[in-house]
Amino acid sequence: MVTKSLFSIVSIAITLLLSQGCHSSPQIQLPVYYDENPEYTPDDMGTWETLLCRFSEGSCCGLWQIEAMSGTPEIPAAAGDRIAGAVFSSRDNLSFGDTVAGKEAARYYIRRSPDNLEVPQIWAFSTVTDGGDAHISAPLRPVTSQVTLEVTPATDDIDGLQLILPYSYDTYYLEQSRLECTGPRTEAILSFPKEGGTKCILPMADEGLWILKVAVKTGDEDILMEIPVDAALCRGRDMNVSMDFTKLRKEGRISALTRVRDRVSHKELFSGTSVYNPEKEMPALSSDYYRVYVADSDGSWKEVAVGDALCSDAVRYHSFIWNDWDNSRALRDTMSYAIFEHPFDAPVKVRIKKLSGSFSSCKVRPSDYGITAVNAGDNTVELTLPSYQQRKVSVEFDGDRFHNLFLLPGRPDQDKPDANDPNVKYFGPGEHDAGTIVLRSNQTLYIDYGAVVYGEVTVAGDDCTIAGHGVLSGQKLPHMGETWSTGDILVNCNPYRKPERSRLTVRDISFIDSPSWTLSVYNYDGVTIDNINMICWILNGDGIDVVSSRNVEIKNCFLRCYDDCITLKVRHNADPVSDLCNVWVHDNVCWNDYARGIVVGIEAGNVKYGTGCIHDVLIEDCIILENARSSATDDLRAAFAIGQYASPDYSWAGGTACDMWGITARRISFDNLSPSARCVFLMQYPDMDAGCKMSDITLEDFHVSNGLGNRNPIITIRTNQHSIENLQFINFTVDGVKITSRNDSRVSVSGNADIQFK
Repeated sequence: MVTKSLFSIVSIAITLLLSQGCHSSPQIQLPVYYDENPEYTPDDMGTWETLLCRFSEGSCCGLWQIEAMSGTPEIPAAAGDRIAGAVFSSRDNLSFGDTVAGKEAARYYIRRSPDNLEVPQIWAFSTVTDGGDAHISAPLRPVTSQVTLEVTPATDDIDGLQLILPYSYDTYYLEQSRLECTGPRTEAILSFPKEGGTKCILPMADEGLWILKVAVKTGDEDILMEIPVDAALCRGRDMNVSMDFTKLRKEGRISALTRVRDRVSHKELFSGTSVYNPEKEMPALSSDYYRVYVADSDGSWKEVAVGDALCSDAVRYHSFIWNDWDNSRALRDTMSYAIFEHPFDAPVKVRIKKLSGSFSSCKVRPSDYGITAVNAGDNTVELTLPSYQQRKVSVEFDGDRFHNLFLLPGRPDQDKPDANDPNVKYFGPGEHDAGTIVLRSNQTLYIDYGAVVYGEVTVAGDDCTIAGHGVLSGQKLPHMGETWSTGDILVNCNPYRKPERSRLTVRDISFIDSPSWTLSVYNYDGVTIDNINMICWILNGDGIDVVSSRNVEIKNCFLRCYDDCITLKVRHNADPVSDLCNVWVHDNVCWNDYARGIVVGIEAGNVKYGTGCIHDVLIEDCIILENARSSATDDLRAAFAIGQYASPDYSWAGGTACDMWGITARRISFDNLSPSARCVFLMQYPDMDAGCKMSDITLEDFHVSNGLGNRNPIITIRTNQHSIENLQFINFTVDGVKITSRNDSRVSVSGNADIQFK
């Protein structure tokens, strides 16, 4: 390479003819300076290819193509001739007019191709000789302009970028040192990778104020920014656009700083900042870990909202987090969830981009759905939700169940209440700090799709409804306690313990981060809990607690809780402590991080105080995705459990639990639970007065997929000094192999239990 120090003043040797005509003599050398200012010229310009032309009376009298400018020869010239030249860093995307002398001047030019804007650097001069001059002062000046796009920070949120300018020139004529646009005057589109870069182009026309357009591609959605620029991108001017995407993920905002400067004088001609603010309401949810896109019926991809939620890895952390009540959320993990609406008139394609860390495998559960994730490149997978009934799933990368993603879609709500109805408490899209929301009789709380409401709900009436496709979050409520959490219940139904409330509906809504129990229902007749979602991390953060109620249906829910997901109780603080009966639990998916997925009991009234019983319970078609308890002690922690425990606590009140009977569970699947899990546990607690009894219990078509290898027995039964009568296991299989006897190694029985395996 020829360095700048050798060529800071390098001449093009020109012989000036004192007489007229192209071939007259004598000749003298007149140097033409191309590098008067080393600060702005490229270091290696002396090595660039050079084109020199001598023009006289409108035609070209001589033409020289030189491999490197440092090898410029002497050329003949007469007074009044025009000497023009150009140097270029390569011939990429360049074509040339006539390459031999003798033609009219307009036929000597440099042109780019019409379908490619990017060209090498081009510098040029054009000057007229004068017989009286000792030299020709014709320094080279840049013809091309450089456009630089800087991206801060480097992010996977964008897939590509385009800068769109008004039309640019396509041809440079040597004689007049003139630029023209000989083709269609269309917008000049420069495409950049998401990391940005620098491109060299022939400049645009000098039109004063103009609009620079910036197209940002996120997923398959284009964001278009328009930036007014009050300085044309003429020859020798460079433009730098600095894009800041720091707030894109959280707020949908993009900022841009645009500068135009003259390369030779170093003068800044324009500097301006622009901000893109989306016109549409942005989702209140945003995730640091995943981006999710859903295919519309026309095949286009639409991004949907993703939120992050805390969860707990019980196996590693349980013994250390009993006093994590100060909202520091230490020793917690973060999972994510995507909520979106879709008509589900056909299978739904979903694209998931993982934003942190690479992966080698991806599983979609429940496994029974048969959904396969396909690697789509760029840390992205695609999958298809086959039907509305099989739409809620967990997406897990490399077996990581504590940084996974829940897909929680639903059909658009056709039963939205009138937001202006005085009996409706309506929250639209966006974030809302609501404090405590109280529902009286005949009132509805509706949290619409795209809304996140921070607060808690008290239901103190009959005929109340909580609904909507939005989120109720307890994130901002105090999480406190000592041995047990003493934070507020997120949704507390009948907290004042009226003798009996009637008709409660909770549907479609998602509950996140309760500081205690999540949905508590006491003393209701007529309860429908349908299609709710739940993620709760706190230690005794139950999901759905139904206490001393009747005529209850719990269906289509997708629940992840640290403590029990669904629990059916007769508890001492009900009023009255009446029966729990006529309950139908079906088509739910439960994920329990420590305690129980579905449990009948444990608190089951107390005969000493004449309290109610638990009976006539039907549980069907449910799937357990996880039960990751950390110990193997006999503490009734299992994915599916039935327990009898006196309430109030027998240790201070005495007595024994009331009877439990008529409990049937069928078609329950256990989907590859963690090795520390226990699948099924039936237990009558010790230290109560003798005589506690369960009867007529049927567990039918239970299917365990044991791919991770449970360390504990699949079935555990403990009666202590009590008894279980007419307990039937019908078609109970583990990896397709039926358990046919209580003597099976996968069964542990202790006490007085009348068991039949069929």
